[in-house]
Amino acid sequence: MSLKKKLERYRALQKKKASEEKNINQDDNIQKEAAVEDQDRLFAETSWQALGFTAHKTSEGYCYIKETTYPAHTRFGNIALNDIYKTISSWNRSSLKSPLSAQGKSVEDLLFFDTETTGLSHGAGHTIFLFGTGCFKEEKLTIKQYALARPGQEAALFLPFLQDHSSLSDLVTYNGKSFDWPHVKSKHVLIRERVPTLPEYGHYDLLHAARRVWKHRMEKVSLGNVEAAELQMSRVGDTPGFLAPMLYKNYVESEDATCLKGIIQHNEQDIVSLVLLYVRLSSLILDYKTKDEGERLALAKWLDKDKNDEEAAYLYASLLSSNEWREEAAFQLAGLCKRENAYERALALYKSIQGEELKKDAWLAAAMLYEHQFQQYDEALSLVNQLVNEYADELPGTASLQHRHRRLLRKIAGK
Repeated sequence: MSLKKKLERYRALQKKKASEEKNINQDDNIQKEAAVEDQDRLFAETSWQALGFTAHKTSEGYCYIKETTYPAHTRFGNIALNDIYKTISSWNRSSLKSPLSAQGKSVEDLLFFDTETTGLSHGAGHTIFLFGTGCFKEEKLTIKQYALARPGQEAALFLPFLQDHSSLSDLVTYNGKSFDWPHVKSKHVLIRERVPTLPEYGHYDLLHAARRVWKHRMEKVSLGNVEAAELQMSRVGDTPGFLAPMLYKNYVESEDATCLKGIIQHNEQDIVSLVLLYVRLSSLILDYKTKDEGERLALAKWLDKDKNDEEAAYLYASLLSSNEWREEAAFQLAGLCKRENAYERALALYKSIQGEELKKDAWLAAAMLYEHQFQQYDEALSLVNQLVNEYADELPGTASLQHRHRRLLRKIAGK
C-alpha cells in the first residue's frame, strides 16, 4: 500500500473515531440533563399531595411533611386529650417516685413519638421511612409526620425533624427504648456530618409501665390490646405495622404513595394513643386505690420497687383479705416490713403463707428471721426440717439448706 493511501485510510479512521466520540458525548449530556430533570422532579409528589403531605426541600434533598391538629377537648374512648394537662399538674403536686413522674415539667416539654421502618433490625439494610410526632401547644395536639421521599434521602428526612424538636426534653413512646430510638440513633450515625446532633431526650417508655400493671391479665401487652382493654378504643380497618416494609417497597416500585395511606393513619393513631395511655397509666399511679385487685397488686409492686414504701404497704395490706391475691400480697408486704426492720410483722406474714406456690420461699425467709433477728434457733431448725422433709426434691439450693441445718444444730448445741 502506497504512502498516500495509508494517509487517506488514517484520516478516514480518525474522522470515524471523532464522530463516535461526539455521539458518546451527546449521550452523556442527555443522561446528565435527564438526571438534572429527575432531581428537579419530586418523586411521587402528586400522590403525596393527595394524602395531605407537602414537599419540604432542604440543603440535603427533600421529604414530605403532613401536619394534623386536634383540639384539646377531643375525646377518644374514655379520655379527652386535655386530660394531659390535669395529669402533668398532678405529677407536679405529687411526691411519688415513678418512671412516669413529670415533676418539674410542662405538657409542652413532651414529644409523643413513633416511627415506621422497613424492617425490625437496626442494620444498614433497613431504614426509617416515617417519623410521627405529637406536641401540645395552645391547647391543641399537633401531629407532624415526616415521610422519606425515596431511599437515599435520609438526611433530608432527619433535618426538619431535628430542627423542629430540638427544644423538647422528653420522648413518650411505646417500646421506644428498645426499638424506635435505637433505630433513630443507628441511622443518625450514618449521616451525622450532614444533620444536627440528636438531643439528649429523657424517655417515658409506656410499654414497660403497661407490662407492670396489666401483664397479669393480658397475654400480649401490645398497644392494640391495651387500647381495647384500657382506653375503650378499637381500630376499624387498621393497617398493622408489620405490613410497613412491604408497603414502602410497593411505594418505591410504583411511585404511588397512596398505598401508604393505611400505615400513615396507623402511625397517627399511635401518637394519639400515646397521649391517652400516658394519662391512663399516670392516673393509676397517682390515684393508686384501684378497685381491681390484680391491678392493685401490680401497682403495689411497682410502688414498692420505686421505694414508695407507705403507698405500697397500704395496697399490700388492702389485699390481705383477698381470696386470689392474699398470699402474694402477704409475701411482698413481709419483704417490705423486713426491709424496714419490722421483723415481728414480717415473721407473722411469712408464717401465714400456706399455699404451695409461695410456702417454700416464705418459710425459708421465716427461718432466716428466727435465726438472725430473734436468735430462736429451735424455731428456725423446726422450719428448716419441715422444708427438707416436704420439699427436698424440689428446693433449689438444697446444699445451702443442709448447711443451714448443720449450722443451726451447732448453735443449739453451743447454747
